[in-house]
Amino acid sequence: MMEVIDRTLAPAFKNVDDIGLSDVKKQTLSNGWPLLTLRAGIEEVVRIQWAFHLSGNNRSGFMADRAANAMMRDGTGNRDSRQIALELDGSGSHLGLSVEGNLAHVTLYTLSSQITAILPLVKDLITNSVYNQPAFDLYLQSQRQSLMVNRKKVSFMSRKAFKESILGKDHLNGFVIDDHDLEVLSPEGIREAAREVYMQRGAYVMMAGQWPDGVEAAIDDVVKDIPCIGMPEAIIKSEEKVIKPGRKLEVINGTVQAAIRMGMPSINRAHEDFPALFVTNTVLGGYFGSRLMSNIREDKGFTYGIGSGLVSLPGAGYFFITTEVGADVCRQAIDEIYKEVNRLKNDEVPEEELSLVRNYILGSLMRSADGPFSQADVQLGLINLGLDISYFSNLVNKVKTVQPDEILAMANKYWDTGAFVEIVAGPAGCC
Repeated sequence: MMEVIDRTLAPAFKNVDDIGLSDVKKQTLSNGWPLLTLRAGIEEVVRIQWAFHLSGNNRSGFMADRAANAMMRDGTGNRDSRQIALELDGSGSHLGLSVEGNLAHVTLYTLSSQITAILPLVKDLITNSVYNQPAFDLYLQSQRQSLMVNRKKVSFMSRKAFKESILGKDHLNGFVIDDHDLEVLSPEGIREAAREVYMQRGAYVMMAGQWPDGVEAAIDDVVKDIPCIGMPEAIIKSEEKVIKPGRKLEVINGTVQAAIRMGMPSINRAHEDFPALFVTNTVLGGYFGSRLMSNIREDKGFTYGIGSGLVSLPGAGYFFITTEVGADVCRQAIDEIYKEVNRLKNDEVPEEELSLVRNYILGSLMRSADGPFSQADVQLGLINLGLDISYFSNLVNKVKTVQPDEILAMANKYWDTGAFVEIVAGPAGCC
């Protein structure tokens, strides 16, 4: 007889003891490439991700690296873009291309039964893309159109100015495309970047999901002629940029909204204080019930949403607060933001509030590891910073044990409001 569930009773509360990440196994391919595998899930699908170290060390180099990645599926010496699309669609596959941090990624999603059939196409794309003039012209047109549209968005302009202020215009992760970057870009420059990145600067391959035995040889064939320079390494801190704190207004005519983005350089995940600072940030603006949301959205009604975050980069990191408000309440919103930051620096968080934040973070971590691809993303987020899974265990432990006096100490140690960079993008006179 089927048990009848009493819907008037809440489910029993259960403490989170373990996030339950699957083990990542490591083997070495014939040319020294690390192959990381995470076998999980029940669906017969797989994701294979090839990572390469970027080569650019200035703005033109950063631009060429990004273009080489974005244009990879526009044609090879053996296939045009239409043939590439037909092969991918015909095998039920999808190809993702991205640049994140110091790495370029080529990511294949496919059915387990189609792995060996589609890998020759991936090899052709990585090693034989041509970057011809028609594809280049189309890419340039698309980038110029996007730039023209984005310049009218207060959110884009505030983010651009903030990253440039914190990291510098010539920093890999502070780089945001402008007109000059597109003017100096050329097909030959892109081809040179592709030769450097995809033929000389391998990092690793990661496979997640389900796959038949023996596919490792086919994966090896894709990269067997490409040198591997090794996995990313943990860098806690690189050379610091001199930051000029204070407020800067980016005037966007014809807008009624003002985008606020403020913050300062901070630590990254490789630093021992990061887990405690992560909890501190969550209290401030890391979830819907945060202090910033409770004050500036729920109480004052200045915005639909506000949040804060910690960005980890190789050798760098930064803390930010971001929101969009009506131009007429911009100054008031900034004052209230500082009020909430200073509350965390002056008063200990009540245990009841901290308990709520602990449960939220642990639940969020569990959701982030739901499914093989999500678990792989968690692992890659650590790998790309040169960290291992012990970081995740340390984070969970700190979330469970962090005390109010630690939150107070983290806010005072890492949030010097006098050093904040403030960027406001909106109409003249809004701030």
